Amino acid sequence: MLSVVRKMTVVVLIVTLVITMTPAAFAGTSLTDNEKQTIETEPVQDDNVVKNEKTCKTATVKATAKSSGSAAGYLASMIQNGQPAEIDISQYRVSADTSSVKRLYEDMLNSNPQLFYVGSTVGWTQTSSGYVKTIDPQYKMSRSKIAAATKKFNSAVNDCIKTIAPGSNDMQKALQVHDYLVLNAKYMKCSMQQTAYGVLVDKKGVCQSYALAYEYIMNKLGIETTYIASSSMNHIWNMSKINGRWYQIDVTYDDPTSDKMGRVSHKYFMKSDSAMRSMGHSWNTKSYACSSGKYNNAFWKKVKTGVFKQGKYYYYVSPKGKLIRKTISSGRTKTIKLPQSRWYVWGSHSTYWNWTPTIAKGKKGIYVNTATGIYKVKGSKTKRVKKIRKSSKGYVYGIKIVKGKLTVAKSKNPNSHSAQKLSKIKGTY
Repeated sequence: MLSVVRKMTVVVLIVTLVITMTPAAFAGTSLTDNEKQTIETEPVQDDNVVKNEKTCKTATVKATAKSSGSAAGYLASMIQNGQPAEIDISQYRVSADTSSVKRLYEDMLNSNPQLFYVGSTVGWTQTSSGYVKTIDPQYKMSRSKIAAATKKFNSAVNDCIKTIAPGSNDMQKALQVHDYLVLNAKYMKCSMQQTAYGVLVDKKGVCQSYALAYEYIMNKLGIETTYIASSSMNHIWNMSKINGRWYQIDVTYDDPTSDKMGRVSHKYFMKSDSAMRSMGHSWNTKSYACSSGKYNNAFWKKVKTGVFKQGKYYYYVSPKGKLIRKTISSGRTKTIKLPQSRWYVWGSHSTYWNWTPTIAKGKKGIYVNTATGIYKVKGSKTKRVKKIRKSSKGYVYGIKIVKGKLTVAKSKNPNSHSAQKLSKIKGTY
């Protein structure tokens, strides 16, 4: 029997194709039934994001066309249900040529971010009629480790979903998932974290990790979401269908670098194609047109903190540092007074004139920080619940609440991420 080994680099969502064949592959000998072939894949280790200083090594990429949907879905379900190898897909009559198997495998991985443990090498056998008989995926970890990692992954997904305010519509869910990922994960240049597991469990990753995590959670919420790929930007992001219209969402570009606690941009959230092009985005192919500009100039466009929904209101900090309560139904806004707080330049009487508070939502409500205190929002007022004493670590420049536990970021210089000192505050918030 003739053994043919084909090699190519395949990355979920971002693909660099290199195919090499043994000389015998060109000899004209046809494969017989069940002879096994393999694609050995090696993921590109980083993406090259131009904006926001998210730069790293470059790689040639192209968008992946989705195909063989039913076969990909069946393959994913068999893997997820515990059949690890030699999965018979002959009933789908998938052509056994390398490009067809490649498209099938990419489709399966791209559409199923929960299969983060599936490796980048796949083997297959073919029938005498030239169709794939069996697929033999390779895995990054043992079965016992897969079970443990999947438990962590599902728990992380549920942690995100639990933060969504009751009664939220699809647009509001999209906003809350966007903010959750940015506020709880950190963009890492040249990170090996390329799966949804990276951003959700390890809280770090590259654009691929952000896009897969957003895609998975949104689809789990019943909101149709897919991805967009760009070879010129070496970058991928998402598009979601909200109220029958598609919008582009780039979670990665909305995560500031260097990472700053409590800070999230909304510049690339719920945008039309034309708006994204005007900001420098380009793409190879994408599934749907995003023609609606309904949210291009939404109130969150310049907001640099989380936008939290509670009851009939949104809460956020305006670009001018004002704590805002916005009535969802009418759009009316009210400024909630905060004690005057200045962030002094360390060791000086000068102040950072443009620094603003951050805001967080916990189990017990909405909280906001000043340079030396934590305040809880109560109606249209605030009440101090924790005084943060000035120390050698600096002033409070950001806050975050995870599962009711408050963390503050203190620093002498707000522009230096590496200088931030994190402190956990006792109590439930």
